[in-house]
Amino acid sequence: MALKTVLNTPMDTPYFKLPPITVKVLKLEDQSKVVSWDFGATVKAATIKNNKVAILSDGSSVIKVTIYEEYASKITEGGTYVIRGYTLRGQFPPYFMNIAKNTMFFRGTTLQVPQNLLEEAEALLHPASPLTLIKDCTEGQGYMSVQGEIIEMFAVKRVRSGKEFVPTRRLTLEQESNRISITLWREAAMAAANIGELVIISHLKATRTDYGIQLQSSQLTKIEKPKLQTIYGEIIGVMDLECSGCSGGSSGGGSASASGSASGSGSGGSACEVQLQVLLESGEVFSIEKATWEPFEAKLKLDTIRVK
Repeated sequence: MALKTVLNTPMDTPYFKLPPITVKVLKLEDQSKVVSWDFGATVKAATIKNNKVAILSDGSSVIKVTIYEEYASKITEGGTYVIRGYTLRGQFPPYFMNIAKNTMFFRGTTLQVPQNLLEEAEALLHPASPLTLIKDCTEGQGYMSVQGEIIEMFAVKRVRSGKEFVPTRRLTLEQESNRISITLWREAAMAAANIGELVIISHLKATRTDYGIQLQSSQLTKIEKPKLQTIYGEIIGVMDLECSGCSGGSSGGGSASASGSASGSGSGGSACEVQLQVLLESGEVFSIEKATWEPFEAKLKLDTIRVK
């Protein structure tokens, strides 16, 4: 039976018998998770599970499955297996496959998987999180990344989530004159960050509250500082960054900073509406945030702009 059929077929009774299914492990990566926290003098992880996340395919579709650390040794990336004894989670289809103590993996004949599913597997394991202007953050966008200065940050709090207590922290990010509140959960709440720092926060989800749009962290959220690379030259022109599937980027791979220096931005992706491209006298092209470039717009009309 096809994987998609199994996950989308309603279970008539609690004793519904699931058929064996043949899948190939396309991707297998470590995924540590804190399952309990110590809220003593300082908040720290008490128990960590070294799980793995697997992308499985039957040749027609792909799914993501968590393999708990006690079962992780049963499979290897690239292997084909006939799985028996798995269970399904959820009240209604589509269900989620659950690997448990009684799950058995029988090595089988290598399954051929088309290229489009290999690409889908990569996207499922490492979903895109495009850089988005704070003023453009709305519900239903999927994952997004935002960049700005931390202007407000509150202490870590202990909050009940289901049956457990987890750490959470709220901060405010500012970009130009726009501000947005971000709530960080679990590991993201413990990431090193300080008021006044320029940061990029990835894989956020937008929710609408009584106070407007707010962002929430996810299991994939990372907080990073933009990586800088100093260059020298004169800016002789500027243009809007052309949109090509919102892939962003620049041929030079850098971005000019507000101080007049040029810097490479390690944001992991750029939204076209966030950036411009500047042309140096040397012929190099670099990307720059619209907010960063704004003070230089009038200056360029009078003369070239030297950066260093």
